[in-house]
Amino acid sequence: LLLLESCTGPIIKNINTKFLQDKGYLAKTKIVFIEFGKPHPYSRLSYSAAYKKGITDNKERNYITAETCKTLVDLGVKPILVMVVNYLHVDNLESALSEFGLSFEVLTGKSSSQNRSDVIDRCLEGKTDVILATNIFNEGVDIPGIRAVFNAASGKSGKLTIQRAGRGLRVT
Repeated sequence: LLLLESCTGPIIKNINTKFLQDKGYLAKTKIVFIEFGKPHPYSRLSYSAAYKKGITDNKERNYITAETCKTLVDLGVKPILVMVVNYLHVDNLESALSEFGLSFEVLTGKSSSQNRSDVIDRCLEGKTDVILATNIFNEGVDIPGIRAVFNAASGKSGKLTIQRAGRGLRVT
């Protein structure tokens, strides 16, 4: 803090989240944790094997993700950004989202900048319910108009979880 003050001068005003929300600069947030089933005994597996079984290939979890997206869309809460880590999870969630008749588009590291822009535009125009994205949207991307973020990924980093949630905090 002292180093920052030496470069910019003293703090002239402390601003909290409520102030930014009340002024319309920051979206009001509601974080919901969805509990399902019993924990699985993956503790003896490596992290990547446990992640694959418990997250990526977990049919019940992927079904609940898609079902929750369908519920939100039916309530008029769209577009939704669903965050995942890898391509296999994209494939598994594509199947689950299709079962619920949701319109969705996929963005990965292989997507061109123009494609990313086009997908976001279509989503914000109401033509797409869900953007299913890999790590490319973890941080540094502003997607105004996203009404919900579903962190279907998991990980060891609390900071990354907050970064993912931040994709939905921008005010349109």
